[in-house]
This record gives sequence, C-alpha cells and structure tokens, in this order.
Amino acid sequence: MNVSTIEPRSCSASEIRNWDTKKWAVAILSMIVFATLLFARLGHYSLWDDETMVALVAKGVVRTGDTSAIIDHGNIVAYENGRLLHNLHDRSTPPLATYITAISFMLFGENAWAARAPFALFGLATLALVLYWARRQNIIIFSLLAIGIVCNVALLLQFKQCRYYAVTVFFSVLVAYLYYYWGGDRRKLILMALASICLFTANYLNCIVMQCCLLIDYIFWKRHEHTLGFRDWLALLLPQAVVCGMIALIWNPMKTAQGNLADGNTFFDRITLIYWNFRDLNVCEFYTWVVLVFALVIGIMRKKTWLLRASTALVAYVIVLSFLSPQNLHGTSAADVRYFGPLVPLSIALGIGVIHGIMLKWSRPALIAGAILFSTNIISGHFFQRPSTIYSYIGELRTPPEEPFKPTSEWINKNIPEGKTVFVAPNYAAYPLMFHAPKATYAWQLNDRLQKQYINLKPPLIKGEEMPDYLIGFGPYVNELKYNLQKYGDPNARYQIVEKIDVFWKDMYRPELFWRTFKSIKNYSKGQDEVIIFKRIQ
Repeated sequence: MNVSTIEPRSCSASEIRNWDTKKWAVAILSMIVFATLLFARLGHYSLWDDETMVALVAKGVVRTGDTSAIIDHGNIVAYENGRLLHNLHDRSTPPLATYITAISFMLFGENAWAARAPFALFGLATLALVLYWARRQNIIIFSLLAIGIVCNVALLLQFKQCRYYAVTVFFSVLVAYLYYYWGGDRRKLILMALASICLFTANYLNCIVMQCCLLIDYIFWKRHEHTLGFRDWLALLLPQAVVCGMIALIWNPMKTAQGNLADGNTFFDRITLIYWNFRDLNVCEFYTWVVLVFALVIGIMRKKTWLLRASTALVAYVIVLSFLSPQNLHGTSAADVRYFGPLVPLSIALGIGVIHGIMLKWSRPALIAGAILFSTNIISGHFFQRPSTIYSYIGELRTPPEEPFKPTSEWINKNIPEGKTVFVAPNYAAYPLMFHAPKATYAWQLNDRLQKQYINLKPPLIKGEEMPDYLIGFGPYVNELKYNLQKYGDPNARYQIVEKIDVFWKDMYRPELFWRTFKSIKNYSKGQDEVIIFKRIQ
C-alpha cells in the first residue's frame, strides 16, 4: 500500500521557510485536538468482547510471561469453545497487542483505561507520522491531512480499542513511508523489514496483504525508479523470514480451530465478500466510493500517477484481504471491516487528490471544500441518517450512552460471593464480565472434555458437569440459557429471577459505525431486551 504524499506540487526552499511557523501551528493544534478526542472518556466504557480477548490473555502474560488462557479464580478464556486455544494458551492471536497491554497493566493497573491507553498513543503517533510525511507539502495540503485524520471517527474509534487496530495502522503507514522514500538505500530496506516484522506480530493478515500491495506497486511502478538487486531482496526478506517464521512457530492459527474457520466459504462466497467489504467500508467511513471513482478518473485523464497508484493499492488491499480473510460468510450479512484500518489514511490522501484535481489549484476554497468533505457525510451516501459523524462523536463524549456490561459487572461484584459460578449467554458476553467482575467463576464455556488440553479443567467450566449458581442472559439470549439447561443440565435444577438490569442488552459502542449508536437506546422491549439474572434455588 502506498500512502503517498500529495504529488501535485512540493514547496520550494523559501516557501518551506515561510510556512514552517504555520505548519508547526497546524501540527501542534491538530495533535492537541486529536489527543483530546482520543483520551476523553477512554476508560468510560467496559471492554467489549474482542477487546477482552486481548486484555484477559494479557493478564495471563502478567502472571506467567506467556499468553495463558487460565487466569484468576479458575477462569479460562475459551471463546467459542476454545477456538483460539492450543494447550490452554492463545496460540491463534498474534502476540504484539497482548504484550503491549500486559506492559500497560504492570504500569497502570488492570483496568479499561490502561488496556486502551497504549493503543491511543499509537493513534497519536500515526497522526504525527502522517504530518511528518507531509512536511514538504504546501500549507493547504498539510492542513487538509490534519483535518482529514482528526475528523475521521472510524479511525478515532479504532485507535481507542484494546486491540491490534491502532498498531497495524501505525506500522502500515510506517512501512509505506519507508517504501516511498526508499530511493535505493539498503538501510531503508532493513528498516522496512523491521517495521514489517512489527506489523506481522500485530496482525498476520494485514502484513501479508501489505506485502502483496507493495509487490503490485513495485512491479508496475516502483521498479522503474529503482530496481531491487539480489542483496536488496536479501536485506528485505531474510529478517522477515527468520523472525516471522519463529513467531509463527508459536502463535499459529493453523494449530487451533481458528485456522478452519473459513473452510466453508466457496470461491463465490469470496466474490460476495469483496462486494460486502467495499459496501461496508463505505458505510463505516473507511473510504468513500465517490472519492475512489473520481480519483481513478482524474488519475487517468490528467495522468496523475500517484492517484492511480494509491487507488490501485486501495482496491488491491480490499480484494486480497477478501480472499485471505478468516470471516465465514454463513450466518452473517456484514463484512469484518475491522481488518481495513490501514486504508483510512490512504483514502484521506485520495480525497485531497480529488479536491486538487477538481479545483485545479490550491487555495483557500480548496481548504474549505476539504473541511466540509472530511467533517460531514455529504458524499458518503448517508448524510440524512447522520449529517456529521464527528459532531455525533463529540455529542457522545459529552453524554455517553448506557452500556450493558458496566451495570452487570457492578451487580456481580456487589451480590455474587467470590468463587460462585456464573453461566452467561451469549458466550462472548462472559468475557467483559470476567474482566470487570473477576471474582466469579464463569462456567460452561466448553461443550465437553474431548480435547486433550481440557482433561484436567475444573468441572464448572464444562457444560453439564456441575450446575452453575447463577445465570445471566442478555436480551434474547435468555432463550439460549434455556436451551443449554435443557441439553446439558440437571432436570431437577431450578432457577428464579433475582434481578433485571434496566438497560438495552447489546454493546452498541463497538468501533464499527454500523454497530454503534451515539445515544442511549431507550425504546426497547421491557422483559425481552434487558439483562436478566437468575439464581439457583434449592
């Protein structure tokens, strides 16, 4: 992927001197605003399920040094019947984000703010890197890049998660920067190899797709500027092969059930996923299809090579990742857009290129047009649904909506004695509670003991071996509690409702915009969409 600086015109030496003060002012102001938007209420929401896959295993790292799935009070992090586990360790998830979180826990304690803080810092570093990359551009381009990143809520929300998103965006931009300024320097190739290794340890898919996009760009464009010799290829590939190979020997999804997740997808399913990805990336404001089309047209008509290269990189990234994605299409109708965070800086650069191509020269009207483009949904196709996402996000910071895990965790901490067992439905909802209310034992995570790694686990963790003391059902998943009790449970066991937590059951504060509400959901069905807690009676 070539997140290129804007090609139209670089500054002369005198222009650079004249604009240095303005650029410093823009950079400092944008960093302050971005940091405020990132760190405001950073620990307010409970960690949601994907975040806890990192944070809970990070607890295991703090205690053992390894990505152990066994943590406090006999709990196990066994998402979807242990899909990520091998020998009771998470051997599917690339380790970088987990170890970063563990270090933060050791410094700041085991809480939501500490879990997310290092990734917010990576987000801030990404803005700094993009602005450094653009330092030779004129003040209009420089300012538009700052506005585009600061106003992009999809990027902000990815940077506020205890997950690999922020790390992959930062190292993807860093790899692209080193590639852009390679210039035949073998030292930059070594640095690019090291940055690629960091990207690999953050997310294997993003690293592989990034390398594919760089290879495409090299074949069609870059090799005409500089050609890689044998020693260059060796400097670039050998460190990656050695280090990434060693990492993959330990953390390898093919050792776990995760490696078989997408086996049911056909070739036509992959074609469908390409369409879903382009569709949902537009909905979630990772890019805008209008900008992509205009970038291609302007690049061809006006022979703007960088627009063609950047557009090709974006399209190739989506297509390659669609074929490599572990997403199983059966049982879902939305794309896993979370893998595509590195495309956001690229799409912002494309937007600036389109503005330049339409307005022909840089001027204050171009700055105004860019500010409108980046701060509203005027061309995204859902302006009437949400005119300005950044405005909605700022409103959320002022008045955060309710979420289900915080009051449920507080009730558990207050009312359930230490060591009592709790069965939660759906399965993924157990992990936010496990992190924020860790004294309980979260039962019935595994269907059976057929796998060798589960032989010595305590009975409450296996369905049917010991009846849980409490049941917690989130909204319609109360029916899943009933189903599991009928299938695995003692027919003589009885439970009664002890609490109804009056809050909408679903975690509508996820980073994907089609799964996020910026205001509390109040109009929900009482008795159906609440969190309901049952206690076993003798």
